[in-house]
Amino acid sequence: MRGFPRAFTKAVRDVVADPDGSIRYVKERDALIDEALEKRRLRLAIDSVIATPNAKANGIGGVAPARPALAGRGVGGEGRVAPLAPR
Repeated sequence: MRGFPRAFTKAVRDVVADPDGSIRYVKERDALIDEALEKRRLRLAIDSVIATPNAKANGIGGVAPARPALAGRGVGGEGRVAPLAPR
């Protein structure tokens, strides 16, 4: 289990370094994928999850200390989601 984080990190770096090559690699194993669609999906994932300022500062899946406090604003005092205001 200790090797998994290292392998995952290497895989993410490889994919970010060569997204098109990564999609070609998958296409070799699954000829049915829509290459253009998968490239768009991968670019979306890289831009919105992997290559963000937060991920660069805290790591992928890392949590900045202020983020849990911000998330707690939407939760009621008893630990439940606050009800929506009537329309």
